[in-house]
Amino acid sequence: MENTKRRNTYIFWALIVILISILATYVKNIYTLSLKIGITIYLLKVDKIFHPQKAKLNNEARS
Repeated sequence: MENTKRRNTYIFWALIVILISILATYVKNIYTLSLKIGITIYLLKVDKIFHPQKAKLNNEARS
């Protein structure tokens, strides 16, 4: 169940990023770039929310 929710979240946001990228080819401005960066940061945070153990191991490895 948890993996399905995570996968669906990634698919949803990946589609949004693809649509923004297509739009960005026609409209090159700071808003489309900042939106893509914001969604990427959100996806990284979602990964830590769904996998706190993995995030903990990564933090320990960095220390």
